[in-house]
Amino acid sequence: MADEEATTRIATVSRPEPPPDRLGGSTAATLLASGIGCAAFGIAVVAAESLQPVKQLFTLSTAVGPLSGKAVVAVVIYLLAWAALFLACRRRTMPFAAVLRVTAVLIGIGVVGTFPPFYGLVAGH
Repeated sequence: MADEEATTRIATVSRPEPPPDRLGGSTAATLLASGIGCAAFGIAVVAAESLQPVKQLFTLSTAVGPLSGKAVVAVVIYLLAWAALFLACRRRTMPFAAVLRVTAVLIGIGVVGTFPPFYGLVAGH
């Protein structure tokens, strides 16, 4: 009897599944935030290689060099983006294809930003 009541209570609290071509907002927020974090890391790499003050600012540990600051900045931006997107999208559904496209573009920005010939070209090395 108690199990039936618990099951009924859970069934009324849980949300319906989104249609197959749409994502739940929290899932979309996680995917988009991961792309934003990747893009932030790529942009941080380009900035650190191009601008000496940024490189010094990102050197949080002399043993690691500016990589320590780049990683910290990317993780902080990921967490902030995830929190903001989660709050904004948690009760919505999002089109899967659009979320996937935007996330792929953001990850591509991150990959290109960490590619040595690219940031060397931008930095003038």
